[in-house]
Amino acid sequence: MHRTRSLTAPSALLFGSLAVTGTVLIGAASRTPADEPVLALMRVVETRTFDVSVPDAGEDMMFMSSQQPGLRLLFSLKLPKGVHVMSLQQPAKVVATDSAGTDLSKIEPGFRDELEYVDLEHDFKDNDDLNQITLQLATSARKAETFDVSAPFTATVFTGTKPVPVTLTGEWIPLPADIADIKDKMRIKAADDGIAIEPSSLETWLEKIEIQIADDQVVESNGWFSDGATITYMFDELPKERPLKATLTVRTGVKTLPLTIDLKKQALP
Repeated sequence: MHRTRSLTAPSALLFGSLAVTGTVLIGAASRTPADEPVLALMRVVETRTFDVSVPDAGEDMMFMSSQQPGLRLLFSLKLPKGVHVMSLQQPAKVVATDSAGTDLSKIEPGFRDELEYVDLEHDFKDNDDLNQITLQLATSARKAETFDVSAPFTATVFTGTKPVPVTLTGEWIPLPADIADIKDKMRIKAADDGIAIEPSSLETWLEKIEIQIADDQVVESNGWFSDGATITYMFDELPKERPLKATLTVRTGVKTLPLTIDLKKQALP
């Protein structure tokens, strides 16, 4: 059983720098330079869960929820025009306590058995580069009224794209070394079930993949799956003939954006 409470936050603004190194300032909107990102707290949601045993319900009976119990903070991230988010890197350390002294950094591991504090909820490229980022914390004490949190993390952003044409066969062929800042050897091939690429970390550098199915017709991938090492892009229609012409749209102008979530005496829902 779940109980969820939410609080719409006032305009708490956090500012960052696009430099690889730098500090994050806290201040009023009127002091924000136009070319600096703005991280603003929008909502605080708290979910509590408790299990109720059902006698003779059967050993295989299981209740599951996609929402982890605890505090979930929703932020909007306004980036300078033309800057888009590629990925988020998890904080090296999160310091978070409520007014009752509860350590809110003790969250449950995620799908990969790793602590996943921050997540990119949405990336609205057509809405002034407005993104939504969430921060997951543990459940607060019932008697607590406020909480503090400090969570420095980084976002990888890009400012443009470029086409990289490739001619594919059924064998692995190397990709140009300058398309991504990845140390592992990058390669691609046309597989029976799609376009296979290694390593799988190259996915964050790719905006899209298109294949040519006729002289005047191209189709874009409709999704992908990965086994951890290889990522395979799927298509509604994949010609059997080889060679196969494809175009990778690769993200460029990649930079690291340091950000810090730093809230003091933030009210609980």
